[in-house]
Amino acid sequence: MRVGFLTVSTPLEDTAKYISRLCSCALLALAVCLATTATAQEATEDSTASTWEMDLELLISASQTRFTNWKEGGINTLGYTSELKGKFVQSDEDWKQTHKLRFAFGQVKQGELATRKSTDVVQYAFSLQNLGTALLNPTLALEFRTQFAEGFNYKKNPFRDGRDPPVKVSDFMAPGYILQSLGLSYDPDGWFLTRLGIAGKHTIVNLTELGVLYSLEPGMQVKFEMGIESHTEVELGVVENVLWESRLGLFAAFNKPELPDARWDNFLTMNINDWLKVRGEYVFLFDRDVSTKIQYKQTISLGVSVRIL
Repeated sequence: MRVGFLTVSTPLEDTAKYISRLCSCALLALAVCLATTATAQEATEDSTASTWEMDLELLISASQTRFTNWKEGGINTLGYTSELKGKFVQSDEDWKQTHKLRFAFGQVKQGELATRKSTDVVQYAFSLQNLGTALLNPTLALEFRTQFAEGFNYKKNPFRDGRDPPVKVSDFMAPGYILQSLGLSYDPDGWFLTRLGIAGKHTIVNLTELGVLYSLEPGMQVKFEMGIESHTEVELGVVENVLWESRLGLFAAFNKPELPDARWDNFLTMNINDWLKVRGEYVFLFDRDVSTKIQYKQTISLGVSVRIL
């Protein structure tokens, strides 16, 4: 396939697999939209019914660098990222339910190197709060996270089995994480939320040969842990047209409370106009089952935004 000045060579079966997964997630998002829209229409007809707040946005960004007779050196680069994110909130006098989803996928092509993925995220979060109390609300929460496509380590072989890089280290649901929690949340005014509760965490690796990278026992595909979970969210306008979104998740298993897992996601979005955005993503991840070092990811992009709902 020819894109601009570069040839993107992805095996046909892999391309079909990625498209299938993207379509599945898009259908899930569409189902959520249709369900919430139907409920919202019913709420309009009945003034006493609960209401929905819906936000669904598609962001597409691309970058290209090309050199011709450039004496100072450089490498031709072509990259793209597509992201679908949504938030659906229903509330009445007694209950508040929130659904959040984020699907993102991007690839980059540098010179004569094979096409590599640069962004790969599948996330869904659900929470149900009882609003019967004034300060702290009993809350049931569920979080799910994985990736669409297979990932490779291009620098070294973590298996140390003699193979030369690149070595496959991840794929769809390898790993996948499911976190369920029951506890209390504090949600005073919409821009700040925090909760604390008892939680169960599933680490799923459906490719047994990759389980060793995520501290699973040989031959096992699922690891379950019970512990304490903390989740904090901030959504705050820093200055005009600049929004800061931050999410900090902590999980400490009962059998190793001294080694808590931590994931801190930060998004800084600047709205140039109604459809053009500059966005920075900064993610810090610490999971001693995977690495003894803090993992860090940074993405800065300029893209076109389309608000669907």
